[in-house]
Amino acid sequence: MLGRWGATSKRDQLSAQYDELWDGELPPWDQPAQSSRIDKNFAALDTATVIHAAQAIAGEILLERVLVRVVRAVIESAGADRGMLLIDRGGRLWVDVTMQVDPERIETETSVLAEEYEELPLSVVEYVRRTREPLVMGDAGADRRFAKDRYMVHYAPRSILCTPMLHKGKLVGIIYLEHTSANEAFVPGRLPLIEFLAAQAAAAVESALLYAEVQRVTDELRRSNEGLEAEVAKRTKEARETADMLRVELEQRALTEAEREALQLRVIAAQRERLAELSTPIIPISDDVVVMPLIGTMDEARVGELMQAALKGAMERPVRAVILDVTGVKNGDSRVAEALVQTASALKLLGAQAILTGVRADVARSLMEERYGIDGHRDEEQLAGGNHVGAGESVAAAIISDRTNNRGADYDARPR
Repeated sequence: MLGRWGATSKRDQLSAQYDELWDGELPPWDQPAQSSRIDKNFAALDTATVIHAAQAIAGEILLERVLVRVVRAVIESAGADRGMLLIDRGGRLWVDVTMQVDPERIETETSVLAEEYEELPLSVVEYVRRTREPLVMGDAGADRRFAKDRYMVHYAPRSILCTPMLHKGKLVGIIYLEHTSANEAFVPGRLPLIEFLAAQAAAAVESALLYAEVQRVTDELRRSNEGLEAEVAKRTKEARETADMLRVELEQRALTEAEREALQLRVIAAQRERLAELSTPIIPISDDVVVMPLIGTMDEARVGELMQAALKGAMERPVRAVILDVTGVKNGDSRVAEALVQTASALKLLGAQAILTGVRADVARSLMEERYGIDGHRDEEQLAGGNHVGAGESVAAAIISDRTNNRGADYDARPR
């Protein structure tokens, strides 16, 4: 400024008076413009090194390998003996990769929050994060801005280079480099190379993060599909097992129902047989004479049972006569008359004689109206034989009295 105003004498005086401040360098007013110096330095960069590092970074797509390539490239380019790479996730910085040169050691196993990582000058990282400008310290211990940082006090690194990783104006991460034993380890002329590599690294990390997110979503979708398929298979198996159990249960129920119905039919058959025996009982009153007292209404079922019971009684023992006592029969229609005549005819075929007793007027009328012949069937006069049947005695009484005179059997026959 003094030279530009024409005060060259004052400028020379100040230069001589404060010569020790320049430490062998030109005063600020004699130095070329910064932008021109940087452009010249960048033009003089090792092109082969830039291309090799950029290709190494861009050649990876997996996040972990990209981060390792980035850290290795910037450490080799800057000449650091220790470095790390921090990734911005949701507004918080995570230490993803740390590398030490001598002996070489790379740690990528776990991510740690920057504020929880003890081997990192957090104040330096936060400064770069806030300003989004690179920071180079040739004598880190002399910089009072970070003198109280716990890491700076405990480890006292000599040189520090920290630069942001920006992609389209977005902070992707931060590269931190240090040299523990040499001051001015990071030449200012190499800073454009580090910034260039940081920009390439930011793009590569952003792509790797996107790829990792796609992989994560794909894996989650695959696991979800596998879980869904497993759940469908499980539910299908359960449904099949339930269907099998239901089928077995239905079969068991059907079998039980069939057995119950069969038992019920057997019980009903036994009851019917018992009722048939009770409704058409065979009562022996002598060695060769039985009586069948018929009571109640004679329907089709009982009409069929009448002949069956009579024939059964005639076959079980040698009988001369079967007395059909119809005193208790309530209905005396043609069906009853026909059944009586058919039963008598069947008994005759077996050599037994049917004797009707207790015939009421309606039964007799049915027999006469249908003109059923009673030839061959003993009526009261035929049964009397040589014995006189008194007025009001039944036919049964006549034959019973005929046989009981010789055998002494007793049968209680009341006048009908």
